[in-house]
Amino acid sequence: MSNQSDPRPTFKATRQQHDLSLSQVYEDAIAHGAQITFHAAEFFDQFGVGEPTVIDALLASLSRLTSTEYNRLNIGSIFFTPTPPDTSP
Repeated sequence: MSNQSDPRPTFKATRQQHDLSLSQVYEDAIAHGAQITFHAAEFFDQFGVGEPTVIDALLASLSRLTSTEYNRLNIGSIFFTPTPPDTSP
């Protein structure tokens, strides 16, 4: 599944093509040190929108789990949101 202006498959379509649940991809990302929330992963999966760190972590996990390289160039309909500033003291 892709939008009309982008012939590349979406992250969600690619994940589903490999019969992977979002939980499997998310858990792999966490196991490999990603500091992302499941909500952020769900939002990217559903809408293709996310912070660069979320997108890259999920693409890396999808690549590991499928033994196929997936990245920003071969997955379509990716929209970036800015990373919020660190407000911790």
